Amino acid sequence: MPAILKVRVISARDLPIMDKSTESTDAFVEVKFNDVCFKTSVCRKTLCPTWNTDFRFEVDAEIQNDILEIKIYDHDSYSANDAIGKVYIDLSPLTMTNGPTLLQGWHPIYDTLRGIRGEINLIVKLHFFNNENKFRDTSIGVKIFALNEFPSCYSLIKVHSFVEELVVSTDPEYQWVDNFRSNRASNDARVRLLYRLTGSLKRKLGLKALDLGGNAIVGYLQDFDIEGEYGLVARGIGTVVTLQEFEPAMASQGPALLLFQDPARAQCKGSLNRSGQGDLSVHRFYSHHLKSVFPFYTLSHWPSSVIQSIGGFVTARSVKLLSKIEEPDEPETRDAWWHEIRSEIDSHAKVLGCSVVIGYTETTTICDELCILSATGTAANLAFTSAKDEPYKSPTFYGKDKIASLSKTVSNKKVEYKLCNLLGVANNSAETVCPAGFSHVPFTKKDSPFTNKPQKCRSCQKFYVPDILICTLELQPGSQLGSLLIESLCVEASVCRAKKKLQGESNAIVVSEVLPFIEYELHRQLLNKLKLHAMNAIFGLSVQISISESVISALAVGTAVFIKSLPLLPPIKISRSLQVLDEEDQKLVSIQKKIIEKSGEQRRARMESVAWNSDSDDADSKTDSSDENISENIALELAKRRSLALEIDDEEDEDNLAILMEPPPLFGPSVQFSTLQAVPPGTEHLSFINAQMITSLHQATLDESFRINQSFSGLFKEIKQSLRFKLRHFSPCCVLDLKFDVTMSEEEKNIAQILTSAMVVPSKSKQFSEKSDDLLFGSEEAKSQASRDSLKEKTVFVEMTTLNYVVGRRVVRYLSHIELFLIKENALRETDSVSEFIHVFVTEVYAIARAQVRLLCGNAILALKLRIIDCNAGEGYVLVMLSGDVCVIS
Repeated sequence: MPAILKVRVISARDLPIMDKSTESTDAFVEVKFNDVCFKTSVCRKTLCPTWNTDFRFEVDAEIQNDILEIKIYDHDSYSANDAIGKVYIDLSPLTMTNGPTLLQGWHPIYDTLRGIRGEINLIVKLHFFNNENKFRDTSIGVKIFALNEFPSCYSLIKVHSFVEELVVSTDPEYQWVDNFRSNRASNDARVRLLYRLTGSLKRKLGLKALDLGGNAIVGYLQDFDIEGEYGLVARGIGTVVTLQEFEPAMASQGPALLLFQDPARAQCKGSLNRSGQGDLSVHRFYSHHLKSVFPFYTLSHWPSSVIQSIGGFVTARSVKLLSKIEEPDEPETRDAWWHEIRSEIDSHAKVLGCSVVIGYTETTTICDELCILSATGTAANLAFTSAKDEPYKSPTFYGKDKIASLSKTVSNKKVEYKLCNLLGVANNSAETVCPAGFSHVPFTKKDSPFTNKPQKCRSCQKFYVPDILICTLELQPGSQLGSLLIESLCVEASVCRAKKKLQGESNAIVVSEVLPFIEYELHRQLLNKLKLHAMNAIFGLSVQISISESVISALAVGTAVFIKSLPLLPPIKISRSLQVLDEEDQKLVSIQKKIIEKSGEQRRARMESVAWNSDSDDADSKTDSSDENISENIALELAKRRSLALEIDDEEDEDNLAILMEPPPLFGPSVQFSTLQAVPPGTEHLSFINAQMITSLHQATLDESFRINQSFSGLFKEIKQSLRFKLRHFSPCCVLDLKFDVTMSEEEKNIAQILTSAMVVPSKSKQFSEKSDDLLFGSEEAKSQASRDSLKEKTVFVEMTTLNYVVGRRVVRYLSHIELFLIKENALRETDSVSEFIHVFVTEVYAIARAQVRLLCGNAILALKLRIIDCNAGEGYVLVMLSGDVCVIS
């Protein structure tokens, strides 16, 4: 698409001293786009130069594939010019409909070896010409959202299908020319390639969205696979939808959506106060996933009225060797690998009687030539699909589960009657829908694919529910299911095993054989923790596999809740066959007694809270067996399952027993952890505002000689205790969207690096005294009120959150989706701290991200993700990717 790019280089400030004799710098700027380069004049002997120089580029189809580079140099008459730093500017926000018309402001100058080195003032403007050619090779105008829910400020017209794309290129770090160029040049080449791969990936996904008839991609997930000498792979998946933006008058009132009726279209307004703002979203919803090979949706946040039933958590993994790729520069082999994984996920969902997979994600783990591909999701049936994968004739549903305010604005009794049925709200003329429909399974006792048969729902006594519900989904705040939730708790299961140092196919065979046992151990730990705390469901579950040459680890984290409609799990029973020989065995016996006592206490407390009889489970099982004519073998299997005990036969069993019991909180239970974005059950009485993002890095060496599994699990317990200590002044508070990013690096010893990110939401009585900085590594130092006021006068504060919303604020407008790639390389001495090195680097990344948001005239970034793509702590090398949705909040 032809376009004219105009760049004005105005000035710079706070440049570093490059000439020690004069304590100044002779700076000039080089502006480059698509191999076309212009230079400014040299401003001599100043640290705050002014140029006011304009440049003009005539570009065609390179807008989405290339990046604008601003390079700042120090002029030297007798030797090569010294590099000060660079600025990379993505032009895709300027191509969006109703997006920003220009980028103007100060941007940090960044150098991969020395960090931020001043700021430069730029104005970038893009004037492009619409190209109506249907064979065009650009996807300009297609919106991309990292949100895992449907964005507000838009009306949702259609949901089309799942899209995926994969782009491969040679990694500059492993090219032969890298042996001759400097570290700075090598880092710049790698960052430039990452930006170009991202542009190409989004362009191809946008073209697929246009072919499907959509104009936006939601739930966008992008990742990079560093395959070493085999290449660098950029992967992206998302859900194609058709959105319609509101008029300014409607958008100012909140994220109200349109209600489509047959055949006319009506408008409806209400109120939704998940985060203190917003209007009711009501719309008609079409699904056309039949056009896609796989009926997957990357969104994990769905209204409970849309989900008819949930089959359960589905996962698939495959171990591959990169050396088996015949043509590493071509994506065909990798596409075939992912097609196999997706086909397996689809088959798992069909076995469970489900037509779609929601909350779908894909990840990879690479160690040398070994690559583990993983896919996870939740098998379900949605309101707009039938068991035969055919859309309903009138697939109307309501995006937000609020009925109180809607009844005041909708005068049509038929609409109100239908809405009450869909939302499960009692109405005089409508039959009440089970509020636990979200947890119903799509099969009966006879048709169940599992040995553990489902039981009757305790809310409706009509449909069936599972013993335990495990899924990757978010809880819908304010939904009817919320009335059935009593309590929540963040649970994690971890497995770490030593393996032999092997290569090639023998290594792949060993990993392939051990993965099913690791998955089984994760599931057993989660089940035991549910029994220990008397819970029966897990939401927001994420599973991560990490591997090194001699260690393989797995981590599963989720939020356990208790749902009244599901059966109460039996207490833990422990059978020990080992003798008590030493003091350590006595400690394990003491832990065993504590586990049994706590499990019984929690179960009794849960029964009292829901007013159940002690033998209610047994009575229900007898009733169900008589009603469904269960065979004698199944009844015996059910009895065995209910009396199943945790057996302690060897040291590995003792290790698993030790990690089951968590240490008591040192500072009380007033800090509640959750992997969900909504405020967890049990804390609704508190009023939460003013959320803050926290980031921390924990590094430890794993000892292979003794109880490596217990030491690995202890890392996460230490992280929680550390967060409790650092947040003790803000309690009571909630830590939402808790995420752990585990990487196993192997130098002399096995080193586990855990990057923790979350959102801390204190109550009104305990507010953060400092709002200008994130709680990076639990920083507790606060500036004075005068300094905060002066800061607000100079710059617009930018909210950064990993959530889909800003607590207490309303999204007025979405501007663009951004990605930032930054490298920090610095040779570390033995006395230097790796955590401090990464701490400083992450601080610089957040500063650059805030500057990018200000350039787009925004004041917030939602769904923020910070991921370490490549890290070599011993050599002081870190490559990170930051992504999110820039918006305007009020």
